[in-house]
Amino acid sequence: MTTKDGEEYQSYQVRETKDERVLRDVLQNKEVRLRRDTIQDKRQNGSVMPSGLADALTRNEFRDLVRCLSELGRTK
Repeated sequence: MTTKDGEEYQSYQVRETKDERVLRDVLQNKEVRLRRDTIQDKRQNGSVMPSGLADALTRNEFRDLVRCLSELGRTK
């Protein structure tokens, strides 16, 4: 995502309201709040997971990884 003042964020969206977008910046590992009117460009570049990372996993390891990722952010 790029802001009108040229700042760039490699992030994924955490939540959105009518006034702002809240992102998780993957490089800085922190939450970033941006007013919607300051956003110039939003691009989907795919996953933050490096390409080919899961290729060496067994079927069971891959299943466990998917289960773990699908449970992130859930409240118990």
